[in-house]
Amino acid sequence: MKVVLVGEFSPPFDALTLYNLTLAEKHQAADDQTEIVDMMVLNEAGGSHFMAFLRQLFVAARGAERIHYLTHGYDRTSIFYLFFALLLGWLRGSAVDVTIHPELFAFFGPLRSHHVGKPLLRLCFRWASIIYCGNETVAETVVLLGGAEEKCVVQRPYLPWPETPLQQPELAAFVESNPSLVLLFVSEESRFLRSEAVALVRRWYGLQSPSFVIIPEAGVNVHEIAGLQEEQYFVWQECCRAEITYLLSRASLVIRPLQCMGQSFVPDYAFMLERPRRVGDYFDTGLGLTIIRKGKGLSGQFVSQPLSSQPAPLNQRILDVLPQVGRALFLGVFSPTADEETMINQAFCLEMERAGLTVASIKMPEDNFDSQQSGSFITFLGKISRLLKQNDLLLYSTQGFTRPSLLLLLGSTVLGWLRGKKVYVLFQRDAFSFFTQLRSRNAGLPLLFTAFTLAEGILTMDEDSYRAALQYKNAPEKFHIIQPDWSQLCPKTKPTLAPTTAVLPQNDSAFSTQLASGLAQKAVWQTSDQLRSFRVRPLQCNGELVAHEQAALIEPSAAENDEMDSAGVIVIPKANPQSLDSLLGGTN
Repeated sequence: MKVVLVGEFSPPFDALTLYNLTLAEKHQAADDQTEIVDMMVLNEAGGSHFMAFLRQLFVAARGAERIHYLTHGYDRTSIFYLFFALLLGWLRGSAVDVTIHPELFAFFGPLRSHHVGKPLLRLCFRWASIIYCGNETVAETVVLLGGAEEKCVVQRPYLPWPETPLQQPELAAFVESNPSLVLLFVSEESRFLRSEAVALVRRWYGLQSPSFVIIPEAGVNVHEIAGLQEEQYFVWQECCRAEITYLLSRASLVIRPLQCMGQSFVPDYAFMLERPRRVGDYFDTGLGLTIIRKGKGLSGQFVSQPLSSQPAPLNQRILDVLPQVGRALFLGVFSPTADEETMINQAFCLEMERAGLTVASIKMPEDNFDSQQSGSFITFLGKISRLLKQNDLLLYSTQGFTRPSLLLLLGSTVLGWLRGKKVYVLFQRDAFSFFTQLRSRNAGLPLLFTAFTLAEGILTMDEDSYRAALQYKNAPEKFHIIQPDWSQLCPKTKPTLAPTTAVLPQNDSAFSTQLASGLAQKAVWQTSDQLRSFRVRPLQCNGELVAHEQAALIEPSAAENDEMDSAGVIVIPKANPQSLDSLLGGTN
């Protein structure tokens, strides 16, 4: 039987690349004629990666009975390529199987567009012969997105447990003498990993003297990794498959950059933390957390590669930016839970009112539209239009990282343009900077460009969001960094945190609840003061929960985090464990 395997097969090796290679060897051992289309080495002089993929797959699939597409499946490109792999399989008369590795698919899949992304996934799952899912969470997500349950097979990416010892004496001695071993893959672009990884290992795992085996890309200066000490690490630059497999199996933790389709995935913002586990004669890295930066992360030392060379302006107050008008319409979140977003909006409203403006408000979530219903969205825009007629300007305050929030952004700016009213947009600071890097060139980026063109001013609350927004409309005079005047709030409503790890909502299905409980029970932060200095909460945008079963946000409290700053990390599990005992702290 002829089989074509499509996926990542070349260095830098991680557990999933090694699994792909192991699968190819199994087919070869079964005397299958095996051809490989390696996403990591596809190249075409003067052409595109996509055209090279189509040409190579079309040739390789001639006479093939099966095509097996192995993917992380969480970025737009990998789904696009999957569709064409299925199409070519249909043209060649080949059955097409799909393996979705457990990483971020369960998070990004449900966030796909209702009009393009989800229908495309549904079509792909309908065409596929078998859908191999890396864990139960991936399988549940596939079924949720329209895949047939009978097609889904849970198949964890197990690797054979290596018994052959390391051949390099110095490396073998270092591994044997250090039972608490952290395997650290470092790429030239992974600046966030270099600044945060070592501190995170100490804080979450209680390893005051962890030992690191560092596998750097060419050109990486390991001395730029924050927190390392000379006696704590061993640098291994040989990218040998057998030795990488051995190190993965013996490591207590693995920290690596994210990659998809053979390319780095937002290295300025994210990295993966994995915990290998042995199962009989096999092992896997199925336990893991993706760590995504908000602002300065948790260490407070990170400085990203500037997304724009334009120098950031000085912080301003909102009255320095808004024109002197009589009436303003404020569209934003005013939640009874009194979260940070509500406090910021209240502070801005009070500041405007005390300056003499009459402020009307549309309060989300109670006055919000249902983001799943198109009719509800149109009705909501009608309400904005009616109220805007009675006011001189509109200020739309949003986290701005979901499609509904961006559609509302576009709708608001278009209504303002039609009504001849000025529209200002305020981006708050949870995840806007990260998610804007992932927007589609065909839909999301044109939407942002159009909205920013129509808006009178774009306001952000930190330099990171400022630079991210400036990418989509190079008009620095429109962009401002502003901060609320907290003195406008009475002491009872100022945004201070209780001296505990706060969790919202109190919902057993929310990952934030599980994460906060797991951190507290494992005593991950060694003192009560450390525990009190952080809070855990779900992601929210415009008053709606966002993937609350798959993601949580950890932030420093007011005592740790300057109110003029933005810091924290978004945490996303590979699976959605009921207990995090085996992932946080402890030993293998």
